[in-house]
Amino acid sequence: MSQTAIHPLQHLMQDLQKRQQGLGEQLQAFQLLQQEIAALKQRAPQDAQARQRLERLSRAMQGELAPLNQRLSQCVESLQGNFKSLEASLKQAGSGGTDKPAAARKAGPMLGRNFI
Repeated sequence: MSQTAIHPLQHLMQDLQKRQQGLGEQLQAFQLLQQEIAALKQRAPQDAQARQRLERLSRAMQGELAPLNQRLSQCVESLQGNFKSLEASLKQAGSGGTDKPAAARKAGPMLGRNFI
């Protein structure tokens, strides 16, 4: 593999690491939020303020946050698809693009030619 081929892959890996770090931070914040919600649920039977906060959160999730929740789900699905595509591209690049059977490689250049 040439030096120019390694450089774009290194750049890509650095970008992925930065994105992974950002996602990790967001996941940590989400887990903290889940813990806070669990604590509110535990206190709700005896604590009116905890019940009120849970009710407001429930209304928000069903109302104004519902479109954001839907968009988040779409983004997660898109991200998963992008990672699968990236993985396939990296595997193909790593194998030198020889994943195709020999018959398919030989037949490929003949397609689209007109013979008289």
